[in-house]
Amino acid sequence: LRTMLSQSRQDGFVRGYEIDMQKKDGAIAPFSLSIGLFRDEDGKSIGSVCVARDLSETRKSIKELSLMNARLQALVQEAEKRNRELTLINSIAEKLQSCLSLDEAYPLIAQHVQALFPARSGALFIQDPSTNLMEAVSTWGDAPVGELAFPPTDCWALRRGRENLGGGLHREMRCRHVPPLQPGNYLCLPLLVHRETLGLLHIQDLSDITQERAEPLKNLAVTISDQISLALANIRLRETLRHQVVHDALTGLFNRRYLEETLEREISRGRRKGASLGLIMLDLDYFK
Repeated sequence: LRTMLSQSRQDGFVRGYEIDMQKKDGAIAPFSLSIGLFRDEDGKSIGSVCVARDLSETRKSIKELSLMNARLQALVQEAEKRNRELTLINSIAEKLQSCLSLDEAYPLIAQHVQALFPARSGALFIQDPSTNLMEAVSTWGDAPVGELAFPPTDCWALRRGRENLGGGLHREMRCRHVPPLQPGNYLCLPLLVHRETLGLLHIQDLSDITQERAEPLKNLAVTISDQISLALANIRLRETLRHQVVHDALTGLFNRRYLEETLEREISRGRRKGASLGLIMLDLDYFK
């Protein structure tokens, strides 16, 4: 009040001075005061005119606008996040198509899954057909706590053929390959193609996963697992076809096609180095 009075004496007016005032009905409301002084010929103050504007509706509108802006900002951030996720998913799909072997694909999968999910650690498991065990072929982040080789029956996701979010949110369906004292949430994603199990993505110690965020997380998980499953199936098919092309079906030995490819390469290498090339031929019952 002293500041307002001092300004009015000095300038002869005050504009937009905000103060809480009591209305006729006794309610306290915010007002904006504009005061102008009347002076006589000697400059002495002889009166004033004051306009008080009720700011209740204005404050309410500002609050509503602020809430709308906050919601809009949240939607924009969510859209940007989805765009980043789609970019990463497209990136991993494009890179996996260029992989010539599964061993090339495994580190790429680990790198992109780590970027997509807010988790401290994780592992990619592939099913070994000879032992029927899920074995970790690539890990990321902190070392995952739990078994790095386990039977498929130990995982609810592999049993059900769909994602399983366990831990803090869903303790009733905890996978046996995760220790019971392991804190935090985890996510298991089965990698399936035509109902055939290829492997499993295990993402451990997910941070800040509320019930509200669980559904979008599952949707993202299903999308990335579908992309990875399809890519792994294609790479495996190419490896199988490549093996069939350069191996004899009866003996499993390299065939003439492999000899021609290898011989051409070695002759070229010998020419570049100025080295000789030796060949040994064995004739076993007319089988060369």
